[in-house]
Amino acid sequence: MGENAPALVLCVPSKGRLQENAHAFFARAGLDVMQARGARDYRGRLVQVPGVEVAFLSASEIVSQLAAGTAHLGVTGEDLVRESVPDADARLTLLTPLGFGHANVVVAVPQAWIDVSTMADLEDVAGAYHARRGERMRVATKYINLTRRFFAEAGVSDYRIV
Repeated sequence: MGENAPALVLCVPSKGRLQENAHAFFARAGLDVMQARGARDYRGRLVQVPGVEVAFLSASEIVSQLAAGTAHLGVTGEDLVRESVPDADARLTLLTPLGFGHANVVVAVPQAWIDVSTMADLEDVAGAYHARRGERMRVATKYINLTRRFFAEAGVSDYRIV
């Protein structure tokens, strides 16, 4: 890159296990991620690659920066990408899983619901619940869009998200 060329912006997690894993990933590739003025600085660089600006952000902020086009590359969770960017496949390219930071998103019901072991069973219970109580089954989640999409694909429609 020439001296006046804009920097390529690479976002990496700013703290915790994801930050440690990202640094280890780059180190295995022979790249050192340096924070400009130490651990409290939110900007840095790749030592071996001039013209790359590293931004240290939360995993969710990385998604926002990628979606807005203010970052070029980012290390973050696919769950956050799919939750936060409705048309993720059209707007972003997911390059490769890095092998760390796994999250299992599951549908769980109370143990007392012994007759629910599949999503079809859940749809039956949701319909019966609605008919009996006059209200929809409540589903608690922080992944609203992922939940709606998954439930729609599974044919579960008689619920409300709380």
